[in-house]
Amino acid sequence: MEIAYNGANYHGWQVQPNSTTVQEIFEDRLSKKLREEIRTYGCGRTDTGVHARQYFVHFDTEQQLTRDLVHEMNAFLPRDIACYNLYRVAAHLNHHDLHARFNAFERQYEYIISLRKDPFGMGTKTAFYSQQLDIELMQQAADVLPEYSNFRAFSKLETNVKNFECQMNWAKWERKGNELVFNINANRFLRSMVRKIVGTMVWIGTGRMGIDDMREALESGDPTKSGMVAPPDGLYLVKIRYPENALEQL
Repeated sequence: MEIAYNGANYHGWQVQPNSTTVQEIFEDRLSKKLREEIRTYGCGRTDTGVHARQYFVHFDTEQQLTRDLVHEMNAFLPRDIACYNLYRVAAHLNHHDLHARFNAFERQYEYIISLRKDPFGMGTKTAFYSQQLDIELMQQAADVLPEYSNFRAFSKLETNVKNFECQMNWAKWERKGNELVFNINANRFLRSMVRKIVGTMVWIGTGRMGIDDMREALESGDPTKSGMVAPPDGLYLVKIRYPENALEQL
């Protein structure tokens, strides 16, 4: 299923003890709708408060499903979670050959910064309206990212992750009215990586860090040398790509 959600009221996608998550709510509604216990697998984790404009989740069932399930789930889910499309794994593939997370080969995130105080952007934008940002310098910093493949410097300080390699395709800042929008595209991202990149570039844009400092952090692999972790409010997962002809839309 292709879904979307506003993450402001959730502790991320993945089920956690004593916290309300998108997966918990989605699994509960889907299981009730299909009258069987359904286990879902998402295309990736999102942190607490982070949103998804495009997110894919897979599950197994013996039932013959139709697109009616999309409309039924939308009527059953809370307002901040939506279903858009339903797919089955293509007939030429075994259903075990396609995993929502492990077979996604391209991901894109967007980060929105409000350049003025916006009472309507609470929970969906991050405000740095009190600081002057050098957007040209921030773009120069973004252009550096595809030169590197090891992004340990932009990972969480305490992590169990062993692989810090990411194939960075491109990163771009763009001003749209009173908003500054950052888009970044890669094959995979580490936890909090995009927020750490944005926070580092905000520091560069305000003169607190230089581009050479960012290079030093990347080359050292030391998370303490990169910038702050930007707030989750303005972060959206916006694009997931799978191998061509892997999915058949119902």
